Amino acid sequence: MLATNKYPATYLKERKRDVAAQLDSFEALAASGRAGSEAGKKAYGDALAAVEAAFCANLIQALDHAFVHRTRGQEGKDGNALNEVRMLCASLQTADAVLMADKTIKYDPARAVSGIAPGEKISLRVAVTRRLVDAFLAGIEAKFS
Repeated sequence: MLATNKYPATYLKERKRDVAAQLDSFEALAASGRAGSEAGKKAYGDALAAVEAAFCANLIQALDHAFVHRTRGQEGKDGNALNEVRMLCASLQTADAVLMADKTIKYDPARAVSGIAPGEKISLRVAVTRRLVDAFLAGIEAKFS
């Protein structure tokens, strides 16, 4: 498959369902560890924060991969959520998780879902990831259905 201009509605629905289930599972796991002693809660919270950032980074990369053959011309270059995910994934894979600027994309961190500026470390949380996923999938649906 060289390029895709359209994704079937069933494929998009399945990706939405899969990503939502993964985010819901992570949130349930996070909530389950909040009981117990104060020392235990702190240790759990510290460990969870590290796992959360890795989980969210991997989830965003998996989501991007599910739509990796989308055509750039149809995606646009206006700093939309599709562009943001593309930039995040490239940076996670090649820039030690520091957001790299992409001179072909008009990226504005103030309008971005993640709010991460070029040069900043990428450390996503579940709430931001959920908003980014929703915006990304809405963009796919609007431009590729």
